Amino acid sequence: MSPRKSAPFDGVAELYDQARPRYPAQLVADLVRLTGLTVGGRVLEIGCGTGQLTLPLAEHGVSLVAVEAGERLAAIASRNLARFPNARVIVSTFEDWELPDEPFDVVLAATAFHWLDEKSRVKKCVQALRPGGTLAIIDTLWGVSDSLDPFTVESQACYARWDRNSDPDYRPPTVADVPARHEELERSNLFRTVNLSRYGVQRTYTADGYCELLRTFSDVIGLAEDLRLGFLECVASLIDHRFQGKLTRRDLYQLWLAQTPG
Repeated sequence: MSPRKSAPFDGVAELYDQARPRYPAQLVADLVRLTGLTVGGRVLEIGCGTGQLTLPLAEHGVSLVAVEAGERLAAIASRNLARFPNARVIVSTFEDWELPDEPFDVVLAATAFHWLDEKSRVKKCVQALRPGGTLAIIDTLWGVSDSLDPFTVESQACYARWDRNSDPDYRPPTVADVPARHEELERSNLFRTVNLSRYGVQRTYTADGYCELLRTFSDVIGLAEDLRLGFLECVASLIDHRFQGKLTRRDLYQLWLAQTPG
């Protein structure tokens, strides 16, 4: 992440740690299994946030370096990882960080790859890997399921009223709309294989709980305070009155595993 792009999340670091959900246990298990990670395996995580995925990986006994541009985010991640001597957090952008001499078995970006410099991100990730190593990218798609999410549809009125940058033609996607191929990775010709696994997770929120999650999203953070408060009040009212005070929705996680030639 660049300093500019990490700054909004850094300003809500404690809330980010509390409100952002952890990754599905099956995804973490598959990540470890499919990449062949064992105790002591070397992992580089880019943009770790406060450690939503870093912590469960550290619990598998890997040797982990996490690079995070946000100072407050990194401090909380370090605090969360304090009991793991083989896990450390470095405050830096990935672009500015100098790669160590010893390569990694896995380079990982969890809900962070899209923040990296498009011109150099794939090449630098590959440079950090050993031959036969794996680039793992996780995409988080909120409120995406097999059918159209009714809350996403109805909440567009709140975005249209309070977010001047909202797209009036936005159509909420379903799983069928989400590409099942990673063209950027395939186009690079740097990988032997590129595979995709998907994980659906159902979560239930109160109005307050969902608004706390929204307050960690970059588009909401970027709103002027009066617009942000108006938007969150609009969403809370929608949940209370149209969804009986309890919002249940399904999120989609995509795990891309791209293995370099051995």
